[in-house]
Amino acid sequence: MNTALEPIGRDLVLDFWRGIGILMVIVHHLVYFHFETFRNFTFSIPVGAFEHALWWTNQTLVGFSERAGPLGVKFFFIVSGYIITYLMLHEEEKYGRLSISTFYVRRIFRILPPYLFYLFSVMAFATFSWIAVPPADALTAGAFLCNTALPCGWFTVHTWTLAVEMQFYVFWPLIFVLLPPHRRALFLTVLLALLVIASASGAFLAHGWIDNALSFACIALGALSAVHLALRS
Repeated sequence: MNTALEPIGRDLVLDFWRGIGILMVIVHHLVYFHFETFRNFTFSIPVGAFEHALWWTNQTLVGFSERAGPLGVKFFFIVSGYIITYLMLHEEEKYGRLSISTFYVRRIFRILPPYLFYLFSVMAFATFSWIAVPPADALTAGAFLCNTALPCGWFTVHTWTLAVEMQFYVFWPLIFVLLPPHRRALFLTVLLALLVIASASGAFLAHGWIDNALSFACIALGALSAVHLALRS
């Protein structure tokens, strides 16, 4: 399977976008959530050039941070869709087929240990009344459903991105093996178009701000990119 990038070059590009995504999410949480001083900063009347420049810089930082987090998460979804699909294509080319069971085992051992450690830590903190986490929140997060309308409070709702990823991991390999190789690009193209339309119409929103349709559209875009690279061979 020929690709436009050699493995080392491809990995560097993907790591670059991962790094950009991480920085954008960090800026979003620091400025927009944790330091309200930035958002509440103002002068009653910007009387001088310095005050005006400081006010403009602050407003620009707040505006950037508000958009940076969601955009950084989209980068992650695109990269994830590309990587997982590329690995499935590589396994199919090497062994003649994709092993669904092996795929699931790899995902489980990669994700569950740190994720369960996080959930157990959150519940331990809640047990000692250091934080407030209703049991329903932990159950929703444990079932990877925080991207739905089920209860998921502050300490668990951030796992919504992992919920999207896990749902992608469950269904995409099954669809992948059922589709003939020459139909995968068409399927992903149609799926991407439908998801974009669903996002534009406000469908599949959760908690008022989680856009599931757009999230899966980003993953589909990454998967489509990997499939098109494979078709160039």
